[in-house]
Amino acid sequence: MGAVSRTRRAVWRTTPEPDGQGEPGPEGDAAGRHDAAGRRDAAGRLASGLRPALLRAAAWAAVVIVVFLAAWREARQYGMQSDGASIALQAWQMLHGNLLLRGWHVADVSFYTTELPVYMLVEAVHGLRTDVAAISEAINYTLTVVCGALVAKGRVRGREGLVRALLAAGVMSAPSLAAANWLLNDADHAATALWVLFALLLIDRAGRRWYVPVLVGTLLAWATVGDELIAVIGAAPLVVVGLARAIQGTAASSTTGRMAWLRDRWFELSLAAAGAASVLVAMEVMRAIKDAGGWVLTTQAHQFVQAATLPSNLTVELQDFLGLFSANFFGQKVTGSIIPVLIHLAGAVVVAAGIAIAVRRFARGRDGRERADLVTDLLVVAIACDLGAYLLLYSATPGQIREVSPVFALGAALAGRLLGGPLARRRLEPVLAAGIACYLLTMGPALTGQASPPANQALTVWLESHHLSNGLAGYWQSNSVTLDSGTRITMRPVKGGVGGRPVVYVWETDLSQLNPETNSADFLVLTSGHSAASPAISEAGAIKAFGKPVTIYRYQDYTIMVWDKNLLRFL
Repeated sequence: MGAVSRTRRAVWRTTPEPDGQGEPGPEGDAAGRHDAAGRRDAAGRLASGLRPALLRAAAWAAVVIVVFLAAWREARQYGMQSDGASIALQAWQMLHGNLLLRGWHVADVSFYTTELPVYMLVEAVHGLRTDVAAISEAINYTLTVVCGALVAKGRVRGREGLVRALLAAGVMSAPSLAAANWLLNDADHAATALWVLFALLLIDRAGRRWYVPVLVGTLLAWATVGDELIAVIGAAPLVVVGLARAIQGTAASSTTGRMAWLRDRWFELSLAAAGAASVLVAMEVMRAIKDAGGWVLTTQAHQFVQAATLPSNLTVELQDFLGLFSANFFGQKVTGSIIPVLIHLAGAVVVAAGIAIAVRRFARGRDGRERADLVTDLLVVAIACDLGAYLLLYSATPGQIREVSPVFALGAALAGRLLGGPLARRRLEPVLAAGIACYLLTMGPALTGQASPPANQALTVWLESHHLSNGLAGYWQSNSVTLDSGTRITMRPVKGGVGGRPVVYVWETDLSQLNPETNSADFLVLTSGHSAASPAISEAGAIKAFGKPVTIYRYQDYTIMVWDKNLLRFL
C-alpha cells in the first residue's frame, strides 16, 4: 500500500495535469519556457510594428493640427461681417430647433448641407461668438487639404504615394492674404470642393462595387441641396466621364453582344446615372423643404454672355486662376514684394501642367490610344466644367472669383496624382521639399498678422450703450450687429426704394422677425461708403416713410434715427 502511494505521488509530481495545474516536470518546464519566449517574441514583434505606425500617425496628426492653426490665424484677419454672421445665425437657430430654417429667405446659395453642419458643430462647442466663421472655415480648409492629398495619393503606397500627397498639399499650403479672402473668409464655394473630394475618395478606394454609385449619388445629392455648384463640378463630370468611358471601344466590341457590353460597362453607366439622379433628387428635396415652410433660395437666372465679352472673360479667368494659387502677378510692381507671388507661380504652373496632361490623356482615351484612371478623368472634367461655366455664364470680375474657387483643391489633387509619380521616379524629392519650404517662408504675414475686430463692433457697442435693441439697417450692418451683440440687438435688413425710402431686403433675412404683431423696431441705422445699403436709403426717404424721428444721432460715419413707434408697421 505504501509503495503504491509513493508511485502515485511520483506520477503526480512528474505528469502535468490536463488543465495546466500541478507542478510540471523538467520537460514541462522547458516547454513552458519555450512558449513564454515565443509569446515574448510575438509581443516584441507586435510592439516593434506598432511603434512606427503610431509615430507616423502622431506625425500626421501634428501636421494636420499645424495646418489648422495656420489657417485659423490667417482666417481671423478677416473680421466677422454680415455674410459670415448670416450663416452663423442660421446655424444657431438650427441648433435650437429650427432645423428647416423656417422663415429664412437665404442667398442664392444656402450652404444648408455643406457649410452649416460645420458651423453648428463649432457653435455647439464654442457658442455663438464672432470668431465662429474663422474657426469653421479653418476646419473646412484643413479637411480640403487633407482630402485633396488623399485623392492625389490614390491607392499608391510607399515613396510615390507620399510624394503625390505632399505635392498636392504643398500647392494648397500658405495661401496669401488676398487668396485667403476666397479660401478662408466666410462660407463660400471653396469648401464645396470638399464634397467632390469625398466622392472621389469613395470611388477610388471602394472600387467597382454595386453600392459605390449609390453612395456617390447620395453624397452628391446631399451636397447639391447646400450648393448647386455641385451639379457642375460633381454631377456633370460623372455623366460626361461615365458615358465617355462606356462608349469608348463600343464599335470594336459590338460583336460581343449588348449584355456582354452592359456587364463590362455597368459601373461607368451606373456612375453616370447616379450623377443625373443626384441633381433630380436634390431639386425635389429643396422643393419639399420649401413646401414644409423651410428656407427659400434666392434664385438668379443666368444667361450666356455676349460673344464680344468672351475675350475679357478669358483674361479675367486667367487672373482669377492665378489669384486662387496666390500667383496673380498682373499689375504687381517689380519690387521685393513680388517674390512670394513668383514663388506661388510655380504651384500654379504645376497645376496648369497637370490639367494639360490630363486633358490630353482624356482626349486620347476616347480613341483608345491612352486611358487615364477614372478619378483623373473626373478631376479634369470637373475643372473644365467649372471654368467653362464661369467663362460662358458670368461677366467675369475679380469679385466673381468665388465661382471657380473649387479649382484650387481639384487642381492641386490632379497635379499631385499625375506629377507625383514622375517626381518620385526621377528622385526629385529634394526639389519638392525646397519648393514647399519656400512656400512656407511666405506665410509670415498670415501667421503674424493681428486678428481683425468684427466689421461693426463699434456700432454694436454704441447701440448697447444707448439701450437700442430693435432696429433696421442696411445688409452690411444688420446680421453683423445681431451676431456681434450675441442677439441682444436684433437688426433687420432694408434697402432703398423709391425716393430713398426703406423697403425690406430679403437676402439672408429671417422674415419672421418682420412681423409687426410679434416684433418691433424703433430705430434706423444709415451709413455711407461701400457698406451702405444698395440702393441707398436717404434721411429724407426715411422721414417720408416713418415720419419725423424723435432723435437723430451722428456717430462716426453712422446716422442713427430713432422713433417712438414700431417701424415694422410701415414697411
